[in-house]
Amino acid sequence: MNFKKIILLFLVLGYCVGASCQNFQSHLVGGVLATQIDGDDFGGYNKPGLYFGAGLSLPLSEKTSFAWDLIFIQKGSRRTNSTFYYLYRLSYLELPVYLDFKIWNNFSLQAGGAVGYLVSARFDSGFGFTNERFRLRKTDFSGLFGASYKFNEKWSFSARWERSMISIHSATWFVNRALVASVKLSLN
Repeated sequence: MNFKKIILLFLVLGYCVGASCQNFQSHLVGGVLATQIDGDDFGGYNKPGLYFGAGLSLPLSEKTSFAWDLIFIQKGSRRTNSTFYYLYRLSYLELPVYLDFKIWNNFSLQAGGAVGYLVSARFDSGFGFTNERFRLRKTDFSGLFGASYKFNEKWSFSARWERSMISIHSATWFVNRALVASVKLSLN
């Protein structure tokens, strides 16, 4: 998917909020994540990253809403010990689209998918960073599941698991996995 089309879609949807779609609710989101790449022969969510952006949600019923965000997310893989150093640093602009199901009081579950555009990809094996973007697919398709707790009308906390549905590498099987912890600020 073309990066400019994603931005244009988000701007049009954002304009809709201010113009005539009064049921839409806007929010800011920010957090941290731990990631790994399946297929790099190293286990563990050892690569920390940042997660931030903005989004919109549309209530469908009293207990269900449809939401989408535009997020900058840092994924990758890292392994270090006394004799070995390995770091994949991947930055994506991601568009998660998900349903939010209120299950009890202020608790809800989330399920959906995301499409990510690879902004940068850098690899370091102890000798400095090299550009690896040409080796990786520019688009990542992920499934996501999570839970959230709403503290009050403005603030909520979410924990989410995300996994690529296809390989991110053009020649071998590499799959992103992420554990995300974030806070959301509702703007209306």
